[in-house]
Amino acid sequence: MTNSGKIINPSKLIDGTHIANVQGFEYLGLPIGNNRFIMELIEEKWKKVERSMYSLYGLGCKPSVMNPNLVGFLYKQYCQSIFRHILDNIYIPSSILEELDTRQNIHIKRMIVLKKFTHITPLYEALKLESVSQIYYKHKVFFLEQLLRNQSCKDVLLYIRGKQTQFNKKNTCLCVQLKSLENRLFINCFDHEPKLIKALIKFSFKNNNRG
Repeated sequence: MTNSGKIINPSKLIDGTHIANVQGFEYLGLPIGNNRFIMELIEEKWKKVERSMYSLYGLGCKPSVMNPNLVGFLYKQYCQSIFRHILDNIYIPSSILEELDTRQNIHIKRMIVLKKFTHITPLYEALKLESVSQIYYKHKVFFLEQLLRNQSCKDVLLYIRGKQTQFNKKNTCLCVQLKSLENRLFINCFDHEPKLIKALIKFSFKNNNRG
């Protein structure tokens, strides 16, 4: 759209069918599009996560009424599942991950009726929950594991990784996503088994205070 409000090439005509020009779309539940579209989709999905727990109020699932372990189970199975599916192939900046972690922390504490200064890592371990960042990094490994099972996908990925030694800020490819994980764990993801990488991710989010 121009400054005057005129739409440029609003659609394409293919076999008599008008195909609209869009910033992005979802294919099999996975987002494909520009950065703005993906960020808006992430926000939309996360708002659904935040609202989903409140939809269970009619079943008696209310703060200070439910067992904390039940809260953790329902949140993991019913709420987080809304957000997990889109994480395989999208890049989320660390600043957005931190924001989502904070929003989840507040949401969990509110559901269990805990003070906002409650330490969240021991709480997650007790409830067997994972932070948004931990889930995000695990899904990078899940996706990598699937790609490496197919020789053609593996060859293409290794070729791209070998060619792209430097990344600009606008690059959001899988290699960039894996690089952020490698920087966190100080390893090369292609040198280790996915099972070990997932264990290292879990350990990196573990509560170190055992006193």
